Amino acid sequence: MRALAHLLSVVLLVPSLAFASLFVALDHVTSTTGFFAFVLALLESIAVLLPWILLCLAALIALALCGLSVRYRWAAAIAVAGIAIAATGFSLWMDQRSRALDDAAFHLPAVVALIIAVWLAVTEWPARSAPSEPVA
Repeated sequence: MRALAHLLSVVLLVPSLAFASLFVALDHVTSTTGFFAFVLALLESIAVLLPWILLCLAALIALALCGLSVRYRWAAAIAVAGIAIAATGFSLWMDQRSRALDDAAFHLPAVVALIIAVWLAVTEWPARSAPSEPVA
């Protein structure tokens, strides 16, 4: 059940990462003037972001696989929580509009992923065994 919760948190993280990369691309593309420059900037952004998107996809798959292991689930949950905080923070930083309540639905998947990841990290934290007493 916890492995399924971890997979759900990774899947919920994907839209936030996609929107964060979209903000980066749109910031670059919208600074151009003219249609030809717009198309060139769009193609340039796709060419630059494509390797990073593929790397991010491979990292998310590795993160999902780490969450299937009981041994590494707590570390994967901490990584998911950190990525959710970073993606949401970046999206909030790039979006300079007022923080209205109608924008909350935009960040809801990352917040749910963060809650699941923190819960998994707390419940799966490796227990430290008490040191054994020396034998006399």
